[in-house]
Amino acid sequence: MESTSVSADLHIILNDICCGAGHVDDLFPFFLRHAKQIFPMLDCMDDLRKISDLRLPPNWYPDARAIQRKIIFHAGPTNSGKTYHAIQRFLSAKSGIYCGPLKLLAHEIFQKSNDANVPCDLVTGEERVYANEDARQASHIACTIEMCSTNTPYEVAVIDEIQMIRDPARGWAWTRALLGLCAEEIHVCGEAAAIDLVTELMYTTGEEVEVRNYKRLTPLTVLDYALESLDNLRPGDCVVCFSKNDIYSVSRQVEARGLECAVIYGSLPPGTKLEQAKKFNDPDDPCKILVATDAIGMGLNLCIKRIIFNSIVKPTINEKGEKEIDSITTSQALQIAGRAGRYGSSFKQGEVTTMHHDDLVQLKEILSEPVRPVKAAGLHPTPEQIEMFAYHLPDATLSNLIDIFVSLSQVDGLYFVCNIDDFKFLADMIQHIPLNLRSRYVFCTAPLNRKEPFVCTTLLKFARQFSRNEPLTFDWLCRHTKWPLAAPKNIKELVHLEAVHDVFDLYLWLSYRFMDMFPDAVLVRDVQKKLDDIIQIGVCNITKLIRASQSAAAPSTAEVMSEDFPLSRTRRDTRAVSDRHGAKSTEALSIAVEVPGERRAKNLKAYRSAARQDDLKSHGRGSLANRLLREGLLTQEMLRQLESEWQDQHRNACLKLGCTRDERTSYTVILTCQVDRYLYHMRLSDDVLLDVMARFQAEMVKGLGRDTNPTATVKMLPSFVRSLPDGSEKGDFLAVDLGGSQFRAHRVKVFDDGKQSSQLESKFYPTPKEVIQGNGAELFDYVADCLLDFMETKNLKHKKLPLGFTFSFPCKQTKLEEGILLAWTKHFKVRGVQDTDVVGSLRKALQKHKDIDVDVLALVNDTVGTMMTCGYDDQRCEVGLIIALGQTGNLSALAPTCTGTGTNACYMEEMRHIDLVEGDEGRMCINTEWGAFGDDGALDDLRTEFDRELDLGSLNPGKQLFEKMISSLYLGELVRLILLKMTKEGLLFNGKVSTALLTKGKIEMKHVSAMEKYKEGLSNTKEILTELNLFPSEEDCIAVQHVCTIVSFRSANLCAAALAAILTRLRENKKLLRMRTTVGIDGGLYKTHPQYAKRLHKVVRRLVPNCDVRFLLSVSGSGKGAAMVTAVAYRLAAQRKQINAALAPFLLSLETLREVKNKMRTELEYGLKRETQASATVKMLPTYVCGTPDGTEKGKFLALDLGGTNFRVLLVKIRSGRRRSVQMYNKIFAIPLEIMQGTGEELFDHIVQCIADFLEYMGIKGARLPLGFTFSFPCRQASIDKGTLVGWTKGFKATDCEGEDVVDMLREAIRRRNEFDLDIVAVVNDTVGTMMTCGYEDPNCEIGLIAGTGSNVCYMEDMKNIEIVEGNEGKMCINTEWGGFGDNGCIDNIRTKYDKEVDEGSLNPGKQRYEKMTSGMYLGEIVRQILIDLTKQGLLFRGQISESLRKRGIFETKFLSQIESDRLALLQVRRILQQLGLDSTCEDSIIVKEVCGAVSKRAAQLCGAGLAAIVEKKRENRGVEHLQITVGVDGTLYKLHPHFSRVLRETVKELAPQCDVTFMLSEDGSGKGAALITAVAKRLHNVGQK
Repeated sequence: MESTSVSADLHIILNDICCGAGHVDDLFPFFLRHAKQIFPMLDCMDDLRKISDLRLPPNWYPDARAIQRKIIFHAGPTNSGKTYHAIQRFLSAKSGIYCGPLKLLAHEIFQKSNDANVPCDLVTGEERVYANEDARQASHIACTIEMCSTNTPYEVAVIDEIQMIRDPARGWAWTRALLGLCAEEIHVCGEAAAIDLVTELMYTTGEEVEVRNYKRLTPLTVLDYALESLDNLRPGDCVVCFSKNDIYSVSRQVEARGLECAVIYGSLPPGTKLEQAKKFNDPDDPCKILVATDAIGMGLNLCIKRIIFNSIVKPTINEKGEKEIDSITTSQALQIAGRAGRYGSSFKQGEVTTMHHDDLVQLKEILSEPVRPVKAAGLHPTPEQIEMFAYHLPDATLSNLIDIFVSLSQVDGLYFVCNIDDFKFLADMIQHIPLNLRSRYVFCTAPLNRKEPFVCTTLLKFARQFSRNEPLTFDWLCRHTKWPLAAPKNIKELVHLEAVHDVFDLYLWLSYRFMDMFPDAVLVRDVQKKLDDIIQIGVCNITKLIRASQSAAAPSTAEVMSEDFPLSRTRRDTRAVSDRHGAKSTEALSIAVEVPGERRAKNLKAYRSAARQDDLKSHGRGSLANRLLREGLLTQEMLRQLESEWQDQHRNACLKLGCTRDERTSYTVILTCQVDRYLYHMRLSDDVLLDVMARFQAEMVKGLGRDTNPTATVKMLPSFVRSLPDGSEKGDFLAVDLGGSQFRAHRVKVFDDGKQSSQLESKFYPTPKEVIQGNGAELFDYVADCLLDFMETKNLKHKKLPLGFTFSFPCKQTKLEEGILLAWTKHFKVRGVQDTDVVGSLRKALQKHKDIDVDVLALVNDTVGTMMTCGYDDQRCEVGLIIALGQTGNLSALAPTCTGTGTNACYMEEMRHIDLVEGDEGRMCINTEWGAFGDDGALDDLRTEFDRELDLGSLNPGKQLFEKMISSLYLGELVRLILLKMTKEGLLFNGKVSTALLTKGKIEMKHVSAMEKYKEGLSNTKEILTELNLFPSEEDCIAVQHVCTIVSFRSANLCAAALAAILTRLRENKKLLRMRTTVGIDGGLYKTHPQYAKRLHKVVRRLVPNCDVRFLLSVSGSGKGAAMVTAVAYRLAAQRKQINAALAPFLLSLETLREVKNKMRTELEYGLKRETQASATVKMLPTYVCGTPDGTEKGKFLALDLGGTNFRVLLVKIRSGRRRSVQMYNKIFAIPLEIMQGTGEELFDHIVQCIADFLEYMGIKGARLPLGFTFSFPCRQASIDKGTLVGWTKGFKATDCEGEDVVDMLREAIRRRNEFDLDIVAVVNDTVGTMMTCGYEDPNCEIGLIAGTGSNVCYMEDMKNIEIVEGNEGKMCINTEWGGFGDNGCIDNIRTKYDKEVDEGSLNPGKQRYEKMTSGMYLGEIVRQILIDLTKQGLLFRGQISESLRKRGIFETKFLSQIESDRLALLQVRRILQQLGLDSTCEDSIIVKEVCGAVSKRAAQLCGAGLAAIVEKKRENRGVEHLQITVGVDGTLYKLHPHFSRVLRETVKELAPQCDVTFMLSEDGSGKGAALITAVAKRLHNVGQK
């Protein structure tokens, strides 16, 4: 072997392989080395995937997650006052930030705030304006959305125009603000279409959304007439255009009529826009007409009476960065139209119309449509993420890094990655310039329009100068922009001035990122203002500029003025210039064939002539071209390019048809064109297919609704198959398959060998005509007999086996093993079966055979069986499709005599969408029975005369119309009807009709398939036609073959459209931007037709480009599938048994709860008695709070609240009398872990430091105020101001505190600091504070309950019952500290193994056992232990215990509340589990939700049992038969958990029926309550002194 281009070692390897001494596998190391050189990311793929994982954006903002934010959504249309109300809250707050989409809006809020004496700074990308003269940051900021800070805390944040979160380019900025702003209140303003998305995003952060809806403040009327002419303009009119061409054209025509107009468009500087708006609004200015683009939709307050749309098509950029032209959306139309009749202007109502009448009809339709919901939020890679990528790929360019990042990125269904084409454009443009990565990233994020060459070139110069480390001075900038500049003399110069203004903006933007390199921002801002004035002069004289442009020898206006022209038209626009079916006109391509052979030359000549004329009509610069130019949809350059392409196409067609050496080819083209024209209505464009797809989606929704299902044609029958195979199925199963000309019995063995293997044994039995058209008993006896024979053959009679019954007819199921036959289809007409349970009939037949034991577990449709069979091999398979091939022995009645002739589809639907079945958890397979689609006339516009004729000749006219258009049972007959008519019209077979052609059923689908074969198709066609006694010419064969192609292609198209609808619904259910899935498919037509599968795949992928679809061919879907359904049912039943066993200990009977109540009552008594108190588990600690508020309390009080990782200091002002109120001011301080678990002295010094900061903040450091200290830990009190810590809980471990008086420790710390003095009146437990807070509102409140992180109760006890305190008069509040209940083992009978594991792993094993079963701190950990156990048993997470699940504390109780929410769909449950690192299936989510429910319900019941003991004790204390009492409640578990409070109330009512208990939610019991206790103590002390 000779080689000079490879290394020596590779040369040796290759030589060995050639000589037979080596193996090709020896080349792999060389291949891998080469691959890593070409694709360096291969070495670090896992790291790159982790870096580019964008599935948990909320976790990017830890500061925001550390606080509980309140989200308020102000939803309403333009001019509804939504933003006004949000801004009012912004102005009243102590600190705030406004985030708007435009500089103009930020500037408006900046002005408004400072005018209202609220100091506010302005922050945009190019500008910083401080309210304070010393440049000190103000408490309020108005900024553009990209400039908001996610690190600075605010009281109120306002996010304006939230619907822009879906913007393909800027949506990431709204996502970042919504998820990341650190504000106590976030006010979101925008369209109602964004409510659902914002709510779902906030679910992922655990935050609630309050929605406030607003209506438009002034009426808006859509006029019934168009303007038609600019002569009809009147003062207050605004003409809206969507291109600069139209702006220039309309403004010139307006001024030609002697009217003065203002002009506003997007690329004008903000100052110019404001001046033009001011001119238009000024009542004394003669300018009363406005010509504008949609730039008026935001940021400008205009006095407009009437909006006039010059056009309703607009250039847009899609998510892929492609330019398109489409009709404006409903949202855009409402945004623009809403500017008319602004509230507070001189016009009390608004009007909207169009320039042309044709557009007015469409505008009304657009405005009447609902606004499309916002479904996903934008994301953008951060510089940190790109830097981490660069670390792994140091040689990659920034553009490549971005490409790799996006390709590897994973996003949640609620998000999408924003378009990065502009970023990549700039990255490629400056790639050759040496810059560090961070600087390069900043330059690439610069806000510029890449369609402006001057601005792009200047950025390149900026970057080059920057790379040399040479400052970009004012003089340098003036040289490059040729400043100073004169007023423009034509449009071209005006456009250039706008570009220079953008360059100045770019300089200012960079000056805030690289201050030392762009040092002259002040000078640049000054000249920018001067440039603004010059541009204003140009805009005011815009008509003169246009005239000058046209008279000069400059480039055409159409070229110079081009701002944003699209490269392609979208589907909706295409409809406007083509017929409803989307097929282009074939007049030039279709001619009548007179006599074969002799007139071909004439035909070719006619074709050339017609084509040439058609070219001149269609492609010349006629009225259409002029109109497109006039409307701004074409430029001169685009028109020239189109002309060139048309000429090339015309030349190619002429070459084909004019070639005398191959006349047959040219005539073939003519013939196929003729057939195309004849079957014009069968050729369906993508637009029509998308329309069919939308109609089918609507029918699906209709079929799923309880009220609409009876009238739906697509019945959407629930199959009660709730789960797909997960690979763990195993066992021996039987299946029987009834649905065609043969009955089949199967035995399926499923092996648990880790390879998902199975073995199928089958036997076929004929279905005699007397059976399938006899009575029901005979049919099912026959099935049972066949099964018996099969079991005898396979030696299975001695076994008890589960059986799946494939019954391929429409059935209504109420459970998996029951099905009511709705109607026979195919050739079955068995009497006495319709409207009866077919499974019951089969069971009766089987019971007659005493020697076999078969359990019928599942009734399955063959389509469902197909899905389940493929689902066993590919777990992504969640759609089943049948496209069968039928051979019809006699089509006179259009009835098949073979297996598999119909078509149908099924898929896995979310239970929450299926109204026909109770429950909303999980998924269920829906058998669509789509064959009847169109029976209500929905497809009448697509059905041809041949479809109608075929339908009339069928057994069921008017029914199964969709099936008759796509099913193999009917396609052959459809071809026959077409050929018959064409022959009668003399277009085929010289007009001679044979008897065979007149006979129904003579052409079958197998014939159609044979005729369409690639190579032998024509010869097959001739043979088949000859058998029909037709004598075809070669041209006849070509034409017939093309007819077959059109008919089968239409079938594939329609099938693809319906399947695309199903795939789209699946994707939307999962809330994914892109979905990967598998379709299980079966049927002879799909398998045997030479082109059908390829056509179907291609069309589906074209209709749903955001779905990556794999088509998997099923093997014996009807038989193996039935066994798989049975196997899954068998598995689920076994799993259900195991899950029930695991959760059984959490189900507490009423008797058990009574026992718990009685034991609690006993422990309460022990805690009150002197001799038993020391050994009591419920300590019953006296609080020395001897009264509740009576309304006379007043004064200023301080309150401290220590009970968790945060510490609060409050100033509380209490008023008495008629204006009784409580006002609170507070500040929150964090307690670091090292302080919590350090020394006691460090802890109390930190507390005093926080108090000092608060006193200074409030300006009251010198006042000696009474103080109440909420200390939420077990204390033994000797008086109200003395509390000895019994023991730490809640994670605190500070040393030298237990057994010490915490009040004395606080006083000592205050003395050590020696800055202030306080009167510590009371040490308070948070439970007592809760009772006192509610007692202030309701004097009947004498019980306090905490059900949150911890669990505790206090109540007012008669002094005579408290033996551990001297005195018998009055009452005293007892802090039960009931968390220790059960520490003596009295409730061990209800503790589960999971409780014991949680206890052993806690900081205080053996203590607080009741609290560990009822409090929020431990419920999540109990759930985690259960999930681990279920996973070990193989019932969850595919038996794999993830590292996340092994982490103690990962499953916080807040997740229980979120997961159990009734409003939360399983998809959201899965998202929560994904946040925890748990990759769950739908079935896993259901089980997790069930586990959470069992744990939280038991907690609520146990809490209710304990509370029942206390209210019963209160009733007995008072000696009444019936007690009315109020319980004050606080705690996140009670407040936020969706079911805890209800279960608690029900349990108390059940266990204490003689007590009428009212539950009152406490408002800040630990803070306000401490102040009230202090106030009551002061009042009682004063009374005692008197």
